Amino acid sequence: MSLILTPMLMAAKNEKERSHLYELLAQRITRFVEPRYVGEDMLRGQDDEVQALTLYTRHYAATETVGFITNDRWGSTLEYSPDALVGSDGLVECKLRRQKYQVQTFLEHVVEQTIPAD
Repeated sequence: MSLILTPMLMAAKNEKERSHLYELLAQRITRFVEPRYVGEDMLRGQDDEVQALTLYTRHYAATETVGFITNDRWGSTLEYSPDALVGSDGLVECKLRRQKYQVQTFLEHVVEQTIPAD
């Protein structure tokens, strides 16, 4: 959301983010999401998500796969779709990078023990 709205709740100034805002507004108004191209990376991510959640459960904590969630706790409705919930207050979002980036991260950061946040 920080890419779409400024801290003063104004539409972002750049065209890419403004275009995305208009797309979200149109979806909200029409209640219709236009079909989009799904590339190989997205398909691979969908396929690998099940294995990623299985590994997370094995090494950290049990997960519960969920769909779309709304939260009205702070006076307005927040909507999101995590890949899974963890306990009563955690969630998991799986992001699977291409192999070459994983190797690059390992060689540049893990060996030197300077792992980036992403």
